[in-house]
Amino acid sequence: NKAIKIANNKIIEHANENDEFKGMGSTLIALLLEGETAYITHAGDSRCYMVRNNVISQITVDNSYVEYLLQKGVISAEEAKNHPQKNLIIKAIGMESDLELDFEIIETKPGDIFLLCSDGLTSMVSDEDILHIIIKRKKDLQKAVEDLIKTAKVAGGKDNITAILAEV
Repeated sequence: NKAIKIANNKIIEHANENDEFKGMGSTLIALLLEGETAYITHAGDSRCYMVRNNVISQITVDNSYVEYLLQKGVISAEEAKNHPQKNLIIKAIGMESDLELDFEIIETKPGDIFLLCSDGLTSMVSDEDILHIIIKRKKDLQKAVEDLIKTAKVAGGKDNITAILAEV
């Protein structure tokens, strides 16, 4: 939390000193595995998923305008996929000095796999395809990451694509 607050303040400071960086910010997804517990924090629309027993679950909820509309029932999940403001972030590091991060604590089991990724992956590759790739490459998570990124690029690669896998 302290490191994230320092980064947040540095981004704000840099943006205030340089007009070309006004409004600059960044999404964040972080995972700490300690014993049988996973601590997850995030801001923005980078996500954390968990694969357990060959089932994928999205752990984080996007901090986006479209997710807000979806949660309020204003739009459907199908409408959210193609909404013109789907990249409008309502919380990110660098946006405000008193940033409050979202935080999750999950009890883990041996074999759980966590995926930390940017929306460059999830906007191009479905959760089902992500799961399929992870299961197929379970024995080599580095290869799974490479396949996830390659699949997103082949699908159009319209944004930065970041993916990290960690197994308990």
